[in-house]
Amino acid sequence: MRALFVGLLTAVLSLSMTKAPTGVTRTFDITARQFSYTVTPFPFSAKVGDTVVIRATSGDVVHGLAMDPYVTDALTLVPGETVTKTFVADKTGRFTFACTSFCGEFHSFMADSFYVYSPDTPSPAIDSLAPMSGSVKGTLIAINGSNFARDTKVRIADAVAPSAFISSTQIYASASPHAPGVVPVTVINADGQFASANFIYEAPPAPVRRRAVRP
Repeated sequence: MRALFVGLLTAVLSLSMTKAPTGVTRTFDITARQFSYTVTPFPFSAKVGDTVVIRATSGDVVHGLAMDPYVTDALTLVPGETVTKTFVADKTGRFTFACTSFCGEFHSFMADSFYVYSPDTPSPAIDSLAPMSGSVKGTLIAINGSNFARDTKVRIADAVAPSAFISSTQIYASASPHAPGVVPVTVINADGQFASANFIYEAPPAPVRRRAVRP
C-alpha cells in the first residue's frame, strides 16, 4: 500500500511540474533547400507559453532539422513529405536549428534561429512609414514608431534591408528595387518581437505615345 501511495504521489508531482501552454498556438511551415531554411510566416518567433507547431519538408534533397531543447530528436526531411513537431515554448532566448543530414558542400553552414520572447519585454510598434509608397527603383523609408533598438533589424518584402538606427522611435531603411505591389516592412528586435506595416511599390507611368505629324 505504501509503495502504491508513493507511486501516485510521484505521478501527481510530475504532472504538476509539467509546464502547460499558457498562450496561443503558432504554426510555421519550414522548407529546407540547399543550404538554407525558408520559414513562413516570418519571423520564426513565439511568446513564452505559446504552443508551436512546425510543419517541415524538403524542396530538393534529404535534410535534417534539430533544435535543442525543443527538437532533440532530429526530424528527417524528405522531398514531397511533411513531418510535424509540436512543443510548448517554455524557455526564452535564441535557439539555433540546423541540418543534421549531410546535404552537400555547404551543409555545415545550414542553420537558422528561432526566438522565444517574454511578454514582459516591450514590443516594437510601427506608427507610420514616410513615404508610404515609392518607386520600383527603390527608395529611402523612415520608419516611425516605438521601442526600436540599435540591434533592431528591418526586412522589406523577403529581404533584409540596410538600415540606420536614429532613435527608439525612428529607423531609416533602404528599400531595394522591386516589382510593383504591396510588401511588408517588418522590424525585428533582438528577442524576436516584431511589428509590420505595408509599403507600396508604385508602377511607373505608362509611356506617352506621340503621333507623328506628317508635313
